[in-house]
Amino acid sequence: MHIYRWKLILFTLFFATSMYSQNIIEDLQDNGPTDPSQSNNYAQFNEEVLLKSKNRRILIITNKNQSLKQGDFISLYVNSEKIARALVAKDRNNKVAIKIINTFSDKFDRLTRRGDELEIIRGDDSSFSATEEDINADLGENDLFSIDLIDKKEEKENAKKLNERNLVTLGIGLYQGIDSQEESKAYVHGILSYAIKAFGPVWFEGVYGYSNLQRFPRQDTSAHLHGLGVRLKLNINLPAYMFLMPYAGIHFAYVSSTDTIDPGASAPQAEINAYNREVDLINIASQFRPTAGLTLHKRFVPGWFITLSGGLDVSYAGVTIGF
Repeated sequence: MHIYRWKLILFTLFFATSMYSQNIIEDLQDNGPTDPSQSNNYAQFNEEVLLKSKNRRILIITNKNQSLKQGDFISLYVNSEKIARALVAKDRNNKVAIKIINTFSDKFDRLTRRGDELEIIRGDDSSFSATEEDINADLGENDLFSIDLIDKKEEKENAKKLNERNLVTLGIGLYQGIDSQEESKAYVHGILSYAIKAFGPVWFEGVYGYSNLQRFPRQDTSAHLHGLGVRLKLNINLPAYMFLMPYAGIHFAYVSSTDTIDPGASAPQAEINAYNREVDLINIASQFRPTAGLTLHKRFVPGWFITLSGGLDVSYAGVTIGF
């Protein structure tokens, strides 16, 4: 009988220990009852980032100070700079899941990586513009502490936004140049561009393009055109996962031809005149000018876009990878 009791005690202890040692995700997904009352005292302390959700709106952090409770509103600081406002959605086993309500720094994503330390102030503060009452009104009583539900709402909203911070485009289009008669002519133009998000809806883009100019600067020769451009772009979110980017910038086209050779001063005048004419055409084709236009990205799967772009410099269609 005593042996049976000891076995029962040991089994109970083993079961309790196993339940306690579940991983953080399992712990925080437990929707069992907790005390949702907010902590009454204002406090400042440091905690560490353990995990971040794919949409960057849920953080799991330590609660080693035992200062955070479900329902607390907190502000996140790094080096005394306020980077975000959040709500404690779950607290389990010295860890908490927090829902990011608002961010105040473009460096938020970089400063909240796994292992980063955050300065936390619990409670309300005067620099927080949105009211917690308005935020709570958007969530039902059962929704407020459900990470799954909050995550799905955030993912649905973010899916319609351009969340990528880098865009690489490979395309082919037309470049408007001149022919050997100095008449306007369109040439096939390959494009490679890289755009990076600067802040808010503002992007910077660098563009390189190449064309082989057949029958230029004269009928039996060819030339190479290299185009370089810098653009300032403004992103506008459209329905159906489309993103319109008006842009303005500068574009430089450089033309060279290995077939254009200086005949020398002793050459017949006709050859010298022909050479000078070719040089003039190359100089005309090589130009530095301001440009403007529109780029449209259409997301067809996450991270991949079909791209159409048209402007004073070049028009093209292509495929864009975002990350």
